[in-house]
Amino acid sequence: MKSLFYCLFICISSTIYSQESVLNFQNLDFKRQIRNVENYSLSDEKTNNLAIVIGQKDKIAGYLYNANFEKIGEASGIRLKRRYKETIGYSITDETTYTLVYGTDSRKKFGYVSIDLKTGEIVSNEIDFTFDGEKYLETIHFENRMIMMSATKSNALILREFTPNFTFKKIATFQLDPDDEEQKLLNSGFRFDIFGANTRGGITKIDNRVPNRIERASKENKLYHQKDKVYITFEDEESYTILNTLDLSSLELTTETFSYPKGKIDEFKNFNSFIHGENFFHIASSRDEMIFQIKNFDNTILKEYYVAQEDSIEFKNSPIIQHGSAYRNKKRELNTTKQFLRKITSGNIGVSIHQENLQYQITLGSHAVINSGGGYVGGPVGPVGGTTIAVPNGGSVFIPAYNPAFSSYGGYGFSKAVYVNGLFDTDFNHIKDKEFQDNIFDRIKEFQDELKWDTAEDVFIHNGTTYFSFWNTKEQKYTLLKF
Repeated sequence: MKSLFYCLFICISSTIYSQESVLNFQNLDFKRQIRNVENYSLSDEKTNNLAIVIGQKDKIAGYLYNANFEKIGEASGIRLKRRYKETIGYSITDETTYTLVYGTDSRKKFGYVSIDLKTGEIVSNEIDFTFDGEKYLETIHFENRMIMMSATKSNALILREFTPNFTFKKIATFQLDPDDEEQKLLNSGFRFDIFGANTRGGITKIDNRVPNRIERASKENKLYHQKDKVYITFEDEESYTILNTLDLSSLELTTETFSYPKGKIDEFKNFNSFIHGENFFHIASSRDEMIFQIKNFDNTILKEYYVAQEDSIEFKNSPIIQHGSAYRNKKRELNTTKQFLRKITSGNIGVSIHQENLQYQITLGSHAVINSGGGYVGGPVGPVGGTTIAVPNGGSVFIPAYNPAFSSYGGYGFSKAVYVNGLFDTDFNHIKDKEFQDNIFDRIKEFQDELKWDTAEDVFIHNGTTYFSFWNTKEQKYTLLKF
């Protein structure tokens, strides 16, 4: 009867929130009403198969589904020692063997769990590897391979591939300018920020296939992965954005610069950039004016939007919105462009681009750190298999370290920010007289707010589609939804 009501709820919710339930299963070996559950969604780029791995305490279970979500394999067994708390990535071999790679909090020791979803065999062990005077930076997945990025104090970028022999093999080393402080891959802060973003080395990994909050987009140094290219951007304080392009196929690195926009009234005080598809975006502001530019990778300006403090912002499709700080997560509207320019120039400016329904949803604004004086700021409660962050309803969100899509979703909307939203066509012409609609994360969050007994939520991209999954602790049931 309980399962019947649960299925009825999912069906009704699917009608209201426009999503499709594509997968449900139970695992009665897991204990009921225990929220400490891990949920990994591992997409095969070559076959479009999907592996779901669920962990609870010392137990782990894996399920393999083909492109039609028909089960074609499974396995269950004992997981790795708890000293390996953070999942940094995974690799796929022979189409049915999925290997999760774990690291300690310090990223000095590593281990793995290899799951053969055809034979049911599970093998776990420590990895015989130590860094040679370097520190972990990020993980990239390319053609089902896991590539670990690390950096040295002398600013060398090192790539290692995780091999089928369960070790790391160095495949490339690139020397960035060791004297340029703006291009430092490492800094003194090795931590996760309050929304689960990996800030080790001061670089934030961006998945531009999903919406990104201004809090993430306003980071000065960012990493993007698009097809066989990795882009690493650094913001110079006054002159330009430095773009390092890493070709994963040829293992070559090139560096170029994109000059900041120039002010018409005075010099700009605040700058940032964003990459989406084949385009490069710049935003610059002062208390008097703001410019937003769209460029191609040849550094040619395709479109430019300008506003001064006495003007109205003609290229927006929403009010000027402020939330966070004394207003907690409540929103209020600002009335004038002057207020908007003053606030974004005093904060960390950013621009975020998301494409949905053949339109670009573009957010322009800034983020500031919240000093709450002991109140809630969404701080971390300790990384377990990724990062677990507290959310205002008293629950928590588990974020696998390798999944930037869920890092973007985790804590979505919980920050101090000022921004406007605009709609643009595929040529970046402003679409007038159209209201800015909720994006896919807004719809997922609205659906999740209605759930009970949910934990181990995940948001991920599989075969070009965004999915949301969770574990129901009362029903001991996994649910996968397409949005």
